[in-house]
Amino acid sequence: MWVRELRTAAGLGDWPRALFFAEECPAVAERLRNAEGLEDDERQGLREGADTLRLIKAHIRDYRLGKQTTGLAASHAKNVEALAALLERLGGRMVISGGPDFLSISRKSISIHLVIDPCHS
Repeated sequence: MWVRELRTAAGLGDWPRALFFAEECPAVAERLRNAEGLEDDERQGLREGADTLRLIKAHIRDYRLGKQTTGLAASHAKNVEALAALLERLGGRMVISGGPDFLSISRKSISIHLVIDPCHS
């Protein structure tokens, strides 16, 4: 899952990779918010997660790129963990898969396929 990749890259101090995921993740979270079958609190959690990821992107760009530091700031790490927990909970009810240009969400007999266009995020 993309949040795990962000977490792993930050933990290793691979800031260009972490920045990539921090740039892409908010758009994915926003698209997930539109999936059928989500509860209001889950939609709210995805919105808050997308907002947090935008802050993390700025933090990585301004304070981590080119530095030997590893790991996210404590508050950012806590928020990434909360988003990861929400996604794991959703994963128990939905199948979420994708590639570089698409996102697929399936729940029982419902299937949603979204094309991700990074130029229009």
